[in-house]
Amino acid sequence: MIGHETSLGNGAIKMPIRRTEVKSFALSSGMQSITIPNAFIGQLPTRLIMGMVSNNAFNGDFTKNPFNFKHYDLTYLCVLDGNRMIPSKPFQPKFDGSNCYSRCYMSLFTDLGRYHKDQDINISFSVNIRMGILCSL
Repeated sequence: MIGHETSLGNGAIKMPIRRTEVKSFALSSGMQSITIPNAFIGQLPTRLIMGMVSNNAFNGDFTKNPFNFKHYDLTYLCVLDGNRMIPSKPFQPKFDGSNCYSRCYMSLFTDLGRYHKDQDINISFSVNIRMGILCSL
């Protein structure tokens, strides 16, 4: 305890804080491309999980489930930090039955620290695709 008191007397305390933040962006239907400038001001998040849901469900329509994510035929997903692309190879899922969307599902395991471990995230591959994808950037 005395060591703590002397440390506090020498300067300010620096404590790591993990905060969770939910951001929403409204996208018009039928758009082929969207850019959201300055989506993050200041420090970039260490983890970003992206999902898309209908506007009615997001706004609280009682007949809609706000956790029923949809893929809306997403074909390309990345985040640009200046000239750096995150991930370095963008997600390019194809929802034509070719199984070219497994990388989005695998990103959840790797970014949540569950890859090659006997731990589940309680979202199966079939549910992630049928109910809508979640991608971790």
